[in-house]
Amino acid sequence: MENVTVEDLRDVEFHDAVFSNFTIDFRNKWIEVEVESCCDRPKLVIQFSKVKNISVDEIEEWDDCEISDVDFKPIPSTERIEVTITLIMLPRCACPELKFSFSDLKVRFTHGVKTLDELNQIWSED
Repeated sequence: MENVTVEDLRDVEFHDAVFSNFTIDFRNKWIEVEVESCCDRPKLVIQFSKVKNISVDEIEEWDDCEISDVDFKPIPSTERIEVTITLIMLPRCACPELKFSFSDLKVRFTHGVKTLDELNQIWSED
């Protein structure tokens, strides 16, 4: 996995992407999110580390949830970042949120993609 910054992730077009896999490890305090723009396209896997204050609306099935928005906000006087992921649930009426803070993140790509720029280029072709 590669280290990236929040600023790097702000350039990713998350809107209309979906969770193809989602894991919360409460014991080791990390969340791993696998995101894809559509089938058979490269996926972005993000691992948020040192996670705290996880707040989730009632969501029965995380996989295949469509992402409406991802917002990152620094937490004043700390090195932590709060992320809010707004999801669209079928029949597109509910918009639950996943919110948590983290202090480290890493990413990896599938399908031979090596950088966020390369991923964004491929995703923008959809």
